[in-house]
Amino acid sequence: MSIKILLADDSITIQKVVGIIFGGEEYSLTVVDNGTAAVEKARELIPDVLLIDALMPGMSGYEVCEAVRSSPSISAKPILLLTGSFEPFDEAKAKSCGADDFLAKPFESQQILNKVKELVELGSSRTAAPATAEHTTVTPPPIPEVAKEPAAVADIWGSFTAPEEPAPAAPPAAEVSPVEPNTGSQWIPVDEDTFAFEEEPAVQQPAPVANVPVAATPATLTEEQLREALAAASKDVIERIVWEVVPDLAEVLIKEAIRKIKEGK
Repeated sequence: MSIKILLADDSITIQKVVGIIFGGEEYSLTVVDNGTAAVEKARELIPDVLLIDALMPGMSGYEVCEAVRSSPSISAKPILLLTGSFEPFDEAKAKSCGADDFLAKPFESQQILNKVKELVELGSSRTAAPATAEHTTVTPPPIPEVAKEPAAVADIWGSFTAPEEPAPAAPPAAEVSPVEPNTGSQWIPVDEDTFAFEEEPAVQQPAPVANVPVAATPATLTEEQLREALAAASKDVIERIVWEVVPDLAEVLIKEAIRKIKEGK
């Protein structure tokens, strides 16, 4: 029987990469792009492992963890939080809300494969633990009786208290060497009345050129202008351009990258 995995991530690239990594017959992958859909799908699907993005629009990964842990049918299912390299991540908060482990993006294929295998074993042990506890009756060992001897009448107080010990002598006060004042300073005072910024030399304007008729040419972007435009675009826009315009090429590049990682190149 295949291992059921639920992925919740709003990144198209992560969806495609995880889909390629877990594309074998031994895995069954379901993908959603927001936290609310992740909770609903988890209750419907009952997955073996949940891969949840820590920061998503609407319901965050932390909130998804809390919702899963409060649902009886899926409360024991293992959760792996996926965190961004440049996104804030609170490890203490992740543990308190119920996450079992976390993995930073971008990750190697073998990394997430190992994490999922570990979490599948963790989920199996959680499922087996309650069943074993229901069929096992633990009998506490008998408490041995200890004969108590009455204390002597003449020394009742000594039976309950230890003899007083003399208080230890206080150690001699240590000599404290006087602290020398810090006379050195790395900061140099600036006289506000005499301080001024250096003025930059004026830029010489080029001489006007006579109006010369120029033939109209179609507007074209240089390679440098195209790179600047792509760098200014948001991550989401770039991902959608790649997967909507050249999806076949993008998938081939990802498969080739994963193959090189597996071969250790």
